[in-house]
Amino acid sequence: WTESGIYPLLFSNVHGCDSIINFHVTIHHSSETQFDVTTCDAYSTPDGQHTWTETGMYAILFMSIHGCDSTINYNVTILESSQTEIEATTCNAYSTSDGLHTWTTSGIYPIIYTNIAGCDSVVTYDLTIHYDRDTVVSIMACDRYTTPDGLHTWVNSGVYEYSIPTQTGCDSTITLDLNIVNLDNSVTATGTSLISNQAGASYQWIDCNLGGQIIEGEIGQTFSPTVSGNYGVIISMNECSDTSACIPVTITGVYNADNDWKIKIYPNPVEDIIHIDLGSFHPQAKVVITTVDGKILTTSIFQDQRYLQMEPDLGPGLYLIAIESNGLKVVKKLIVL
Repeated sequence: WTESGIYPLLFSNVHGCDSIINFHVTIHHSSETQFDVTTCDAYSTPDGQHTWTETGMYAILFMSIHGCDSTINYNVTILESSQTEIEATTCNAYSTSDGLHTWTTSGIYPIIYTNIAGCDSVVTYDLTIHYDRDTVVSIMACDRYTTPDGLHTWVNSGVYEYSIPTQTGCDSTITLDLNIVNLDNSVTATGTSLISNQAGASYQWIDCNLGGQIIEGEIGQTFSPTVSGNYGVIISMNECSDTSACIPVTITGVYNADNDWKIKIYPNPVEDIIHIDLGSFHPQAKVVITTVDGKILTTSIFQDQRYLQMEPDLGPGLYLIAIESNGLKVVKKLIVL
């Protein structure tokens, strides 16, 4: 029999009579069970006795409590976790493609994701973070300034910003505090005098007829040549320099005390204050005091006056005082006590 039950059997005993034997039969069956398992990396049986790391069919034979065989078939599918390393170099910050992670400093950052198989996927980010730079620069330039990369040129003073790439590929923002020095190289001719229109500079007058030769001692803003010719001035200020055009000057007459233009200078000798009587009102008069060898010490311009008053800071000695007006010039000696 293969099933449990009561089974009677009829026999003849030794006396020839019927003998009935009732078999009370309990049949226990062997068992066979299959588990389909899908997992990551490895699978262990519940009793911990078996572990598999590869996909396959694994049969395990047990003894049941009734002493019968019990077979468990494990149909195991092993899925693998993944590991990936990403090296990145960027500026200021790095964000993952899903936008969930952002780093602003260099370092190694492991992030665990779930891959398409449902297993862990470890992505390790090896990051190098460089940074933009901000720099403030103060520069003085003559006439114009062009940035080192040649992309920007300015002709006016002001604060300007521009960017250049650094060696690491990040932006370097330059804030430029720019001072443009524009020299006025024009010259105004007044009578026989030349006046540089640039104030507050250093001056050097030159003789254009002699190929731009420097005129010794003529370093004032105003120059009064004593002979006709062409003259210019070299202007220097704040490390910038420029040269004017050559201006023609014609000396039409030089008057002294013996000429018709009677000018009074008194007292002479003088101790401090010099008085000058031009004889009549003049729209403009220029008074220049020089040493006897021609070095200019003071220059004064007077407008619409007849009586002039000066108080130059001169030491005792002999000087020359030249008065110019309307293209005429008087030169007299001046003694200072």
